[in-house]
Amino acid sequence: DHPTAFDRAAALGCRPSRLSGPSDGARLLSAPRHGAVEGSLPVGQAVLFHSLDQARFALTAARRAKLALLLLTAPGAGAYLGVGWFLALLATLRPSFPTIEQQVWLDCDDAAGHALSALQQGCQRILFTGDARAATQLKDLASMGQAKILRRRPPSLDLRQLEVPSRAAPGYRFVEQRFQAWLRDPTGHLRPTRGKRDGGDAEAD
Repeated sequence: DHPTAFDRAAALGCRPSRLSGPSDGARLLSAPRHGAVEGSLPVGQAVLFHSLDQARFALTAARRAKLALLLLTAPGAGAYLGVGWFLALLATLRPSFPTIEQQVWLDCDDAAGHALSALQQGCQRILFTGDARAATQLKDLASMGQAKILRRRPPSLDLRQLEVPSRAAPGYRFVEQRFQAWLRDPTGHLRPTRGKRDGGDAEAD
């Protein structure tokens, strides 16, 4: 078999590190009530993913249903998974999803250094929740290219709620249909996860 981008990233030492506790990967940031973000971004429901398989599942289901989608990495993934992992994920998905750079956001939490590194390495969609001065500097850098900086995490459906089976499993299509139904109407049984209310709006620059 030919090595994937993930294999190449692993060979370079771009390996995801373990979370220090069960709450680390699930911790959410302040969020508004709506799922779309402002700016010249595709409108769609926000979905939180934790693996390549989950990302591919969400993208495939949304495309089959002809629905827009925003994919978010887990909070702080820019630190504990790394930019190398994120770029490898994009490279793996790009042949099937050519606009992947505009659909997937790398969450760098409040770590300006990780956000800067992501910009320097070519990431186009970055979530940064740190201080305003650092955010302004990052936005200035982003404006020199095609990058966008999202300042607050929108409410999102955590794909761990769906327990997505393997594609060959009998229940795969049923789970996909449930997910597509949520994309059409997020007020249904599956509910988006929200962070603390702060009264702000999600913005992308």
